Amino acid sequence: MELDGASILLTGGSRGLGPVIARALLARGGRVTLSARSAEDLEKVKASLDGDRVAIVAGDVSNETDRETMLADAEAAFGPVDILVNNAGIESNLPFPEYTEEEIHGIIAVNLDAAIQMTRLAVPGMLKRGRGHVVNMASLAGKAAVPYNTVYAATKHGLVGFTYSLRAELHGTGVSVSVVCPGYVTDVGMFAEGRIHKEVPRGSGTWTTPARVAAAVVRAIEQDVPDIVVAGFLGQLADVAIAISPRMAGAAARRNRAYRIQELEGKKQAAARRRR
Repeated sequence: MELDGASILLTGGSRGLGPVIARALLARGGRVTLSARSAEDLEKVKASLDGDRVAIVAGDVSNETDRETMLADAEAAFGPVDILVNNAGIESNLPFPEYTEEEIHGIIAVNLDAAIQMTRLAVPGMLKRGRGHVVNMASLAGKAAVPYNTVYAATKHGLVGFTYSLRAELHGTGVSVSVVCPGYVTDVGMFAEGRIHKEVPRGSGTWTTPARVAAAVVRAIEQDVPDIVVAGFLGQLADVAIAISPRMAGAAARRNRAYRIQELEGKKQAAARRRR
């Protein structure tokens, strides 16, 4: 699908990968509406971008009314939404028994349910016009086992499955769906802020950069790629390894310290919370 002139709604647009993805979409001629909870943060991002082709709408993707407002404001700014990028997400590294019911509901609401619901709102108009594309931002955690971040991983696995299933359903309609699965992203985003990526060995094949993730989003839309794992070669084989032998995949992850790093971070966050 052509990005030049397209009306794009990008959730999670105020921080992390959001502004980086927005710049890449703008560079291809898109007109982008950014959504996030903080109007102040959105204003700062807009000021750093091409203001003539950027609109903002503050709201919480886990709120039904806010989701409807996001879509309506995006269409008021740049016309019917051609492309939806479901980028909003949260994570929390903890030993599984440490999660509260409320925390689990919150992570699922933002990472999985909101993406499904935003897609539900946007797709009917796309189908009516016979053109459109949805990009779901998942994670390498949606292709592999990620201990001590189990709820986040579950939502990303769900997002991958949702993408595959909806893509099959929409085949031949002019509307399509892709999923982008980054590994540990340097410089910006939740893993960079949590400094986890700095402890993961480069040889693990799980590293990537914001620029590569943004380029993957553009490629997914323009070339209608079903899914893109933005990581090294070993990371790209994660789901294949698990499909062949979960036991062997787990053994390999333990050898390269991937599981150990998640364990240390999970226990660290749990201890910090207990001290508060």
